[in-house]
Amino acid sequence: MGKLCRQSLKHEKLSFWKMGVVLIATIVLMNLVMGYAIRFGPVAGSLAAVAILGMGTALCFRFIYKNLSQYDYRLIGEELILERALGRANHVVYTIHLEQVKDLVAYHDFEKATRIKRLHRFVLNSDTSKWFVISFEDDGEVKNLVFEPNETFLSGLSASLGKAV
Repeated sequence: MGKLCRQSLKHEKLSFWKMGVVLIATIVLMNLVMGYAIRFGPVAGSLAAVAILGMGTALCFRFIYKNLSQYDYRLIGEELILERALGRANHVVYTIHLEQVKDLVAYHDFEKATRIKRLHRFVLNSDTSKWFVISFEDDGEVKNLVFEPNETFLSGLSASLGKAV
């Protein structure tokens, strides 16, 4: 059996004040837009209010989802498992067999070498110096995942891959 490594990335606690500011800003914006749109008739004002309310609700859900989610990286034997956890629910997003892995490089090196349309990100902070990209083949398609391993997890992964990073 191969290595066993695990790492969890968690956000800081969600601030009540940040969520309150988002809610108050939504209400103020809704009142301003509705006051302006009412000049074009009551239907336009109502439609504008519903649109702003929908956008505010979507913004709140995104804010909550982004700040409450956490990422778990697991290396169990010959499999790398990437999970997204929201609350008590863990969702396995990718299970990568190590023989499928094409490359493991630092984000800055990958970014310079290859420009691609989409990267799947499993990171929390914006410090790209700690990010790594793992390229693997899945169903005949090469996928690239950005993740943020700590030194212990990275050394365990690179040892399992037989590479020095």
